[in-house]
Amino acid sequence: MPKTRAQKEKEVEEIRRAVKESSGFIVFGFSGVSVDVLRGLRSKVRASGGSIRVVKRRLLNIALGGEGIDMDIGQFAGQTGLATFSGIISDVAGDIYNFVSDCGGVIFGGYDLSLIHISEPTRPLYISYAVFCL
Repeated sequence: MPKTRAQKEKEVEEIRRAVKESSGFIVFGFSGVSVDVLRGLRSKVRASGGSIRVVKRRLLNIALGGEGIDMDIGQFAGQTGLATFSGIISDVAGDIYNFVSDCGGVIFGGYDLSLIHISEPTRPLYISYAVFCL
């Protein structure tokens, strides 16, 4: 049975809340994976301070777009996973990478949101100085 508009709006809000409350997230695609393998990944990520949920790409795009995050998920034919974490991205990235490599999936992208909140210069001149110093 298809989800109603209200159910979809609730899911978009849950995704937004999960992203806001986390230090970052990784979006990945996978297919042909048994429930036991996915459960194993969830337990590894949970041990590292994160969580995983399977999401619909369209709803994920809406949720991330509402947060100002533009991510091209593309036309991957399989399932889409969203891994959120509370530590640093490397805590869960290895587990996700190994999982995706084993199942022939793809990592669409990841954000360490703790790094995004750094104040940026507002004038192009200061930006050029910052780039020159790097």
